[in-house]
Amino acid sequence: MLFEWDELKNLRNVQKHGISFEDAARIFEQPALTYFDRGGPYGEDRYIAIGFVGGTLATVVFVQRGEQLTRIISARKATRQEERQYERGY
Repeated sequence: MLFEWDELKNLRNVQKHGISFEDAARIFEQPALTYFDRGGPYGEDRYIAIGFVGGTLATVVFVQRGEQLTRIISARKATRQEERQYERGY
């Protein structure tokens, strides 16, 4: 699997949430709770994955571009609600 992201957004994400997109890509190395993001009209199908990035339960928003390319949009520590959702899903 290949990954891409906007580097400026990555730097902002690190400042705001403390997780780089390079680290966030590790969420796909193990089982994660993944679902379609019905949140809004982005012009593309977005997905949300909840899983572990290092020792932190994280939420990663991403877009699939073709079969092999994943574009990471954002990454942050999972909220309490997302933690419960993850626990129920696994």
